[in-house]
Amino acid sequence: MNDIEYLDIDLDKDSYNKLTEYCKIKKVSKNEAIKMIIKDISESIKKEGR
Repeated sequence: MNDIEYLDIDLDKDSYNKLTEYCKIKKVSKNEAIKMIIKDISESIKKEGR
């Protein structure tokens, strides 16, 4: 069984540009950037005790 879920997301132009800029800064693909962002969100949730 596969653990991967595929997302089909629509980003406005500003959000897409910010994601692209983040990718350039971190030198990662969009896929990796989104994984990093989700990991950061997960860690923030843990710190808040939720």
